[in-house]
Amino acid sequence: MRRLAEEAATWEPVELLSASGGDRPPRVDTETGAVEIGPQEKRAGLFKIRARLPEGRITALRFECATTASEGRLQWSELKIAKPKPLRLRAVAAGDSLAVAEAAKLLDQNLKTRLALAVKPDRAVQAVFELETAPKDDAPSEIEIELGLEDVGGPSRWRVFATDTDAELLVLPT
Repeated sequence: MRRLAEEAATWEPVELLSASGGDRPPRVDTETGAVEIGPQEKRAGLFKIRARLPEGRITALRFECATTASEGRLQWSELKIAKPKPLRLRAVAAGDSLAVAEAAKLLDQNLKTRLALAVKPDRAVQAVFELETAPKDDAPSEIEIELGLEDVGGPSRWRVFATDTDAELLVLPT
């Protein structure tokens, strides 16, 4: 298991620019830096988020899912990131994030494996992914994030953070 050295990482918000998908389109809340995905009529949906990474090298991304209601439940089945080519990710653990084995299910390309999330406004679920090759840009660059979500019965609020912490410091040896 690879566990992130939490005290070594500084996380910067990723700017979320636009979002689409589902039968009730998501909304970007520029005040909170989050994408809000409301309850969906269809059982499953693919949501695309266009985002801008901070300038410089990026070694890992952290996804946070909370809710604006008293509680929310949904299933997360897929995560893909492209810049414009797909970026290869590896699940890691950090602080209160999902266990590596759980987060890795989002990367396995099998839509039958999913994570059941129960979120509250003050208790976000976090998943952390190390980039196999750390992109380095002199200016902020855009990525496209694809989230596969199912059984979205209540509102969910998604935020994304990036770090440039060196991989040697980012992940503690096991």
